[in-house]
Amino acid sequence: MTDIKKPEQKYNFLKSLGDGRYYDVEKIFENKKDKNIKYRIGVDSLNIKDKSIYIISLVGIYEGKQGAFVLYQKQRHPKIINIQERLWKEVEIAIEASIYFRDVHELDIETIEFDLNIDSYYPSSKLYLSALNYAESNGFRGIAKPGLLAAISASDFVVHKGRFNKIRNTKYKRTTK
Repeated sequence: MTDIKKPEQKYNFLKSLGDGRYYDVEKIFENKKDKNIKYRIGVDSLNIKDKSIYIISLVGIYEGKQGAFVLYQKQRHPKIINIQERLWKEVEIAIEASIYFRDVHELDIETIEFDLNIDSYYPSSKLYLSALNYAESNGFRGIAKPGLLAAISASDFVVHKGRFNKIRNTKYKRTTK
């Protein structure tokens, strides 16, 4: 387990899922320190070639369910083939990002959403309790599947959208003779 003491300054720019533009985190959160916004963080990953790609999603939900926004960042790490190790890296990244946004930008991180399943049928269930305890030891509430998870859904969408579009375009491409 990685000891997280000081948040790293690697979350300076985040991309909006809404308009696809990159935003300076300092400028975004000057206006978004509103106490009526609850934040959720989630991470999903995918192996592509020699890299493990991690998508960190920050979902801001306006109190009273009056809307939300999604910001995300893509990180590339050396490829981790073992699924348990890759999932644990997701846990570490989610907690690191949560600490950063809480401590540096004073955001109210409501939950960290883990891409783990509580059902023992799934291999990720073996990490479930450790992830929740790790989050709690850092002052966060963790949740996992099968619940409705906004941040994990956003990360999953970003991780798989490019791949899905590529598959969809080749699978349904018309051939002419």
